[in-house]
Amino acid sequence: MIRFIAFSFLYCSLLRPQTTPQPTPIEGTNSVTFDTSNSKYEFYHNNKLVYEYTVLPGNTKNGGSFNTLKAFTEDGDWFLPSNFGGIRAMLGGVETYPWDPGVTFTRISHQVLTGDTVYSYWKMTAHYDSCYYSYKMKLEGRTLIIKVEFDDQSSRGNKAMEFNLDRCENAQNPKPIAVPYLPLFYILLSNNIFTSFFSDWEVSNASTVLHYDGSSYSTASVRFSQVMTYNAKTNDERNKLIETLYLTTSPNLNDVLPNVPNPVAVYKEESANSIVWDFRYPFNYLISPTSERYMERLYEAGVRNLWVQIHDWQKDQQSTPGWIIGSDDGLPCVTPANEEYGGPVVLNQVISKARNHYNYRIGLHHNYVDYYPNAKCGGDYDYDENDVARNSDGSLIFTWFNQHTRIQSRLLKPSRSEAYLTFWTNDIKGVYNINGCYLDVHSSIQPLANYVDYDSNVPDAGKYRETMNRYRALYPILRNIIGGPVQGEGGNQIFYQGYVDDIEARLILPSGHEPGYNFPLLLDFDLLKLRTKTLVHGVGYYPIWMGEGNQAPNWHQVLSYIATEIAYGHGSYLPDDMHTNGNLDEYIRHAQTEYYHVFEIQQYLNHATPISILYGDSLQTASDYIKSHPNFADIKDDDFMGKVKVTYDNGIIIFVNRHPAQSWNITVGTPNKWFSYHAILEGTLQLFAGQSNNTNFILPPNNGWVVYNPVRN
Repeated sequence: MIRFIAFSFLYCSLLRPQTTPQPTPIEGTNSVTFDTSNSKYEFYHNNKLVYEYTVLPGNTKNGGSFNTLKAFTEDGDWFLPSNFGGIRAMLGGVETYPWDPGVTFTRISHQVLTGDTVYSYWKMTAHYDSCYYSYKMKLEGRTLIIKVEFDDQSSRGNKAMEFNLDRCENAQNPKPIAVPYLPLFYILLSNNIFTSFFSDWEVSNASTVLHYDGSSYSTASVRFSQVMTYNAKTNDERNKLIETLYLTTSPNLNDVLPNVPNPVAVYKEESANSIVWDFRYPFNYLISPTSERYMERLYEAGVRNLWVQIHDWQKDQQSTPGWIIGSDDGLPCVTPANEEYGGPVVLNQVISKARNHYNYRIGLHHNYVDYYPNAKCGGDYDYDENDVARNSDGSLIFTWFNQHTRIQSRLLKPSRSEAYLTFWTNDIKGVYNINGCYLDVHSSIQPLANYVDYDSNVPDAGKYRETMNRYRALYPILRNIIGGPVQGEGGNQIFYQGYVDDIEARLILPSGHEPGYNFPLLLDFDLLKLRTKTLVHGVGYYPIWMGEGNQAPNWHQVLSYIATEIAYGHGSYLPDDMHTNGNLDEYIRHAQTEYYHVFEIQQYLNHATPISILYGDSLQTASDYIKSHPNFADIKDDDFMGKVKVTYDNGIIIFVNRHPAQSWNITVGTPNKWFSYHAILEGTLQLFAGQSNNTNFILPPNNGWVVYNPVRN
């Protein structure tokens, strides 16, 4: 056996900000040995075996796949995190998977580079054809970093069509863990440890990265990871397969969660000092004496610091006679403002009154993804089919289908989005004195799936990174033109949070985001990895929070939404009055509750760091709770993860009870300090914010909370 040089991680290195999604390395030492008698490399962390990779000699049926890559548990058991993971290639004119019958792998060479990186070079053969590729494996902390690179020279072309991480195998009681705000893959719990295995979305050359569905293949195997596809461009060529993969195992869930290497938002402070008001009615309703005069009534009710996002303002394209289009047709041709609502005159009155009379921030809805064939602007930015993104076969890529107008939008080329955005934002700002805006779609869709332009005439065609980076580049342009913060639509905000100043932060899992109302309160990823980038608002647009087909929320469900905002430490979000059926008094009660309970605490949380996140009556860590409560994600089960305590480094303590059936008795804080609570005291359910002598609370099921803030006067 040959042992190679060990390398150490000093504690100070863990304090450096991550520039990759790699899970944070765990302090300790790493080393690698080569067992010459069994042709296997063994990777050690703190002198304990964590991974083993066998480089089988000769021609084998599995050597060049990940079928020889084992992960070891604390007690020495092992499983395969990727049973037959590997390259799908076009061999002999046949799409060939690494697990297909007749596929063989030949080990060409292997060695250790610079003392710690294992290099292996492989040939995959089937259908009288071959391709070549290499793996480089290096252990950092408990993360095995694997760089996969296809050799297009020796393979006589880019034959690689996919890198598939397949399913686990030989796992004990495997269970896929869906983590809120992490839609890219599942975490695997098996053999009493957690495992993540995913591609670095910042450097991949893939066209798409798709997550598996978390389904079971057998009692020892589930599909939890990812597939990276390399689709042909319009010239029938593919990009070279290059992937950086991170495989991490640990008894602690937080050790395997990815980092989010995004910047901190430019307008983080401004975002934290606002209540986002998602206004989707015609803009004249805000001030019209014949309507409810929403702004005036909310201001009179004491609600301040509003950031009004007007969605329905664009001109009526008249695609359907007599139909008011709203914000989802005719894009990007949006000006002048809709005449049925009063046109530019009334919109300017709304903006002026919001800014100058009420000191509210106000923004307008933008969209540079959906591109409608009825976008007639009368200039250089009329609908132009040359600006539509293309599928591999050269056909147009379709996006949103407007159910009301029956018009199908196309995907505006991401490479053209900056030009359109710059033109239209300058046009908008020249007429309307907004100081904020809402950029629709860009941060909600998954560029890793179906928003990629395959037009070979476009630089970096066929790469999802091209779409992601093009959209990221839009936010500073918007900021500079409007002189204020930019909010984005929630969904796949993991790619954009921090680049964009704020997010309408709808809850999302790999399985989707509907209904967020039923998701377990598994807070760790969002609180520790995402919220540091900016203080986002809400937990989703209310119809999505409730789920498709659900009725508008009642007051009980509104309080559940607010309790969830408080649990995640998100900012205050105010929807339209859909749930009040036009009852403005009820709507004002909703706004005041957001203002006095959520807004009052969000500014104190902006720079606060959670030092403890504990779950359930026994206050366990997420790792311990999930291991001891196998039905933690089932809202109908007694094990449902609905009770959480979060302690921040500035002394703030938050308890939230979203369990559907169980109340929760808690004691927190000292008398005569500031509290916010929706709790039962002396047999009465109370909603209160302010100085209080109470420290004992019964939190009701579904929507109970108490916030103790010792730093607020």
